[in-house]
Amino acid sequence: MAEAFNDLTLPDDKAARYATVAQEIASVLDGEPNRTARMATIASMLAASFEHYFWTGFYVVDPDRERELVVGPYQGTLGCLRIA
Repeated sequence: MAEAFNDLTLPDDKAARYATVAQEIASVLDGEPNRTARMATIASMLAASFEHYFWTGFYVVDPDRERELVVGPYQGTLGCLRIA
């Protein structure tokens, strides 16, 4: 499935591109229960689909410090490790 996405020609129209990528992400993630795998895949697919994105990723709540976010899966330049 991922190979098919990599070969996909995306529309130039912004709204159509977002819609196409959303459908592709849903298709690739279908049946995958692991949160980390899902976040990593989403970040990767968004980064591959939108050249103007310089960082795509997630911050998650640190279970040991509930008032802080810690960087999760991402693609791009170095992100802040924590956000308080």
